[in-house]
Amino acid sequence: MTIDSKGTFASQLAPLAARIRERQGLVRPISQVLLTCTSNPTIEILSGARTAVLRWVEVKAGRKIPPPAWEGEPFELAEVGAQRAEAVRFDDYWAARVDDADKGVARRTWVTEVGLGRTDDFVLFGARLFCVTRGDDPAAARSVPGFVRDVANVGDFKIDGRQVCTEPWFVNSPHEVDSLVALIQKTDRRHAICVFSLPEGSERPGETAIPVDSVLRRTTGAAHIAIISGPASYELTRKLGKEFSVFLRAVRTYRPKFDLNNSDPGDHPLALARRIENWPGGSERFGDLLVDGVLRSTVSSPDLEYTLPPYSKVKQGAQERQRMDLSDSGASDQELFELSLNENEGLRNQIEEQQATFTGLLALAEEERDVARAQLNDSQSRISALSARVEHLEERWARSGLVDQQDEIPEDFKDLAEWGRRNLAGKVVILPRAVRAANKSPFEDVSLAYSALLLLRDHYVPMKRKGDQGRLAAYKVALQELHLEEAPCFAGQGAGQEGDTYFPTFRGARRELDRHLKGSNSRDPRFGFRLYFFWDDETEQVVVGSLPNHLGTRVS
Repeated sequence: MTIDSKGTFASQLAPLAARIRERQGLVRPISQVLLTCTSNPTIEILSGARTAVLRWVEVKAGRKIPPPAWEGEPFELAEVGAQRAEAVRFDDYWAARVDDADKGVARRTWVTEVGLGRTDDFVLFGARLFCVTRGDDPAAARSVPGFVRDVANVGDFKIDGRQVCTEPWFVNSPHEVDSLVALIQKTDRRHAICVFSLPEGSERPGETAIPVDSVLRRTTGAAHIAIISGPASYELTRKLGKEFSVFLRAVRTYRPKFDLNNSDPGDHPLALARRIENWPGGSERFGDLLVDGVLRSTVSSPDLEYTLPPYSKVKQGAQERQRMDLSDSGASDQELFELSLNENEGLRNQIEEQQATFTGLLALAEEERDVARAQLNDSQSRISALSARVEHLEERWARSGLVDQQDEIPEDFKDLAEWGRRNLAGKVVILPRAVRAANKSPFEDVSLAYSALLLLRDHYVPMKRKGDQGRLAAYKVALQELHLEEAPCFAGQGAGQEGDTYFPTFRGARRELDRHLKGSNSRDPRFGFRLYFFWDDETEQVVVGSLPNHLGTRVS
């Protein structure tokens, strides 16, 4: 098949893909939760959680479940007039599956799988929601099953070591801010933290830019939902820095793997109040987008099935155990043969489900890739156009002989990040780790550090972008005027021996600080000056990873 003017290769395959979906169906993972509870006695917690699930199952199935099922015994409802529901038991692990036909989309079914197990020390509860569509596949709103909230109320169920709450976490004291910061920086955290900020000075939870209760209801057990007061936002800013904080009714999502030294603020998205208010469809529609992003992350993990075994695998294990028990008890060959047939049928269904799930995950990944690619192309086009326009205006400004008042140099590093965004945007990026290093430094010649940054903006960047001898000469003169020298950092294997010291993360990649500006060689941090950076070819910017002091080496 070739690509012609009538459409892309994908569009030509669309009719075939539609016919395949008619027969097999497309399985889209929607959400997943995995909770643990260490409360005692675990048997009562297990029973309470199972009861909460079975009440929901009865409603969805449309008929009463058998009485033994309330004690954890297996059951299957497949009669005409009832939606399919079944449960199995494998040692101390109980699993259930329920099919629920979509009331608005023909040939679409919502499949909910539940797992519940215990040890002597804790109870493990998991729930996974799928959307199975045969034929047309319109967008499906994401949520978690409603019974998750009921299960959370049975005991002290937790995610990331913090109790699952059915009410938003209100952060309004220094102690609560400390707890929030600790959770944000928790290295093994697996779930997103959505923090909704209040107006300046406000301590009224109802003044968020997005209705929080709706977001919490749809993400219970899949994310941490917090509201931070106006005064507490200042404390959060003091601890994380302005670039990682959230305030003035903005909403920030702290994704897993937060690293104060290496994370890019864009890795933990911030939505300003004005953007939320002007969002097409209003703030509630933006809330839908927030929920969709949070729940997508719960099903995109590579260990999706490891953390919560699929129902089909649990059922297969239960059938194998039953066959072994029957064989040990002297069952007839006919009984063992019939059970083997059931096992084979289960394996076939399991393979088909895995294939369909893989197709759904692949479709999800392709959608995300296409959206990201379109956004990237659009952003790059805008950046190129704006950069050209800014460069033209800067050249005209320079020829006019006027003084740019924004270049005024502060007396300290307190607002270095904001000053950098205002004065260096598009040419010099100051990484958060560099901002924190500056704020902790006792370096006395603050003006030299700011002047060095302006030197990079005004001379180094134009030299790298244009590459002519005139700009090179101007750069060298500017260095001499500040009594600075540019030189490579020690490189190669030696840099690697210092861990991440010389290797910050930028735009998702590990990069090396291979150049630095050198001032005084004094080892006294009050006087010695160093500014470490690298040149990023893709964005044509200088990226500053540390200033204003000397970075340590094994030699030093």
